[in-house]
Amino acid sequence: METKAGSPNFEGLPHARCGARTRQGTLCKNGRMPNGRCRMHGGHSTGATEAGRRRISEANWKHGAYSRKQQDCRARLRQIQEANRLMLASLKELARVNPGALLRGGLNPAAVLQMKDYGPMLGEETEEN
Repeated sequence: METKAGSPNFEGLPHARCGARTRQGTLCKNGRMPNGRCRMHGGHSTGATEAGRRRISEANWKHGAYSRKQQDCRARLRQIQEANRLMLASLKELARVNPGALLRGGLNPAAVLQMKDYGPMLGEETEEN
């Protein structure tokens, strides 16, 4: 009598056997599991659970330089650097147009921020009328 996947039934033997065909063409003589095959011929894995994937991820963690948190942090830093670069360019332009303004202390940082709209680059909310 044939059982699962065409493997012969080893009912006459003291222990149930797998019976899958090996590379040599003989039958596998390992003990079988409830699915009818041994641990080597039992079929494909159904995949890791969510908890298993999390454990694998934590086990493979090296330094976190490419983690989502670090990528977001670097993107924010680039935004701030760009805002600073634009602000410096505005100050240089102001110094070129009115050289004494910076020396006399007549420059208000809030005025520089109003010269160009830096608020969104610095993460500040803009007021819409």
